[in-house]
Amino acid sequence: FEEHHLPKPIKDYLDQNQFDAMEISQLETKFNLTASKVTKIFKKFYGITPVEYRTKVRIFNSMFNLLTSEEKKDVTKIAFGSGFSDLSRFNKQFKKVTRTTPSKFKFKTKG
Repeated sequence: FEEHHLPKPIKDYLDQNQFDAMEISQLETKFNLTASKVTKIFKKFYGITPVEYRTKVRIFNSMFNLLTSEEKKDVTKIAFGSGFSDLSRFNKQFKKVTRTTPSKFKFKTKG
């Protein structure tokens, strides 16, 4: 891959693996670049790092699930179903992106 062609394949790889526990080292291996180079190329094109992108994709997925899920499906199941393995990290990241908690988001949109 030439450097200017890399942002899209990196994004596609992140999208295809959004629910997997993934380390930046997997991107290094996949694209034969250092973590800092992968991050620099991606951020230059998209304005955020690959880790930030994956987190936002997961949060947006969880927002969709909170909006469309049945009342009985709880926030914990949605968090884990969106690729998070730690509920407290999910809550922190959700609030960082949306400025509200997942429970309040669900209540506001269902009410």
